[in-house]
Amino acid sequence: MLLPFQNLLEDEEINEILINAYDTIFYEKNGELVEPNQVFESPLHYHQYIFSLMKQAQENIDSDKPFCSFQLHNRRYQVIAPSITRRDYFVSIRKYQFKKLQFKDFLSQKNEAIILDKIKKLLDERKNFLVIGTTGSGKTTFLNCCIGLLPSNERMVLLEDTPELQIQNKASIAMYTRANSIHTSSTVDLSHLIKESLRLRPDRLVIGEIRGAEAKDLVLALSTGHRGSFSTLHAASAAEALLRLEMLIQLGAPQWSLQTIRRMIYFALDSILLVKKAENGGRHLQQISQISGLEDTGFLLHDLL
Repeated sequence: MLLPFQNLLEDEEINEILINAYDTIFYEKNGELVEPNQVFESPLHYHQYIFSLMKQAQENIDSDKPFCSFQLHNRRYQVIAPSITRRDYFVSIRKYQFKKLQFKDFLSQKNEAIILDKIKKLLDERKNFLVIGTTGSGKTTFLNCCIGLLPSNERMVLLEDTPELQIQNKASIAMYTRANSIHTSSTVDLSHLIKESLRLRPDRLVIGEIRGAEAKDLVLALSTGHRGSFSTLHAASAAEALLRLEMLIQLGAPQWSLQTIRRMIYFALDSILLVKKAENGGRHLQQISQISGLEDTGFLLHDLL
């Protein structure tokens, strides 16, 4: 099918394409949202495109399931049906970036060597850490940079909802969550993957993003000897990240006291790295915080950067 935005799909600098209706298309480039002069021929043309996508992905969307998420052609698609939009189908297309990534895109030139040395030290000393930031700040990109610094003889087990992390050697493997579909009624979530990964002899666990009850399984794994592991978490500061992590662990272990949760986090996690989106659309590492202690009132944080 001829698409009005085919050139956008082929543009490597475009990260995301958003479609709100047959005549309303946006894309993100260099951190900015742009509306091109490109539309579908008609609502019918737009709907044919959506149904073609779902047929390729072997997905279904109806009144019982008014949304679906799937991967095709190295892209992640999210489709929302009119039954909950009260307008037309909404489509979000996230393009995965598979180019070679480097830390220099995150680091200031004047202290690049010093910061890179701190990151290498975290990895070499097998510290467990979180990479945090807001939406679009470059958390997953930063994780890929960290993976690129690891020894080739280490076995990483990568766990994700969507395939965005890059396997760097033959010893490493990746597993992905699975939602209900027209072919299966069983769900495989990150909690399942974390538990299974522990039986696969990982040197390190790398989790794409913690966003639910799987946080409990992760801190249990990290606090029992799986050192050198890292993940991302959506948060705007180290303090906010720890608070959010507490809340997510409570989802998986509501019977645990707050004191128990904080102790588990303290034993499991060493540092928190904050990445941010710059005004020019670039990304940079803004802060490295070490969890230096735990008191009755909460965690003690020491800024290394």
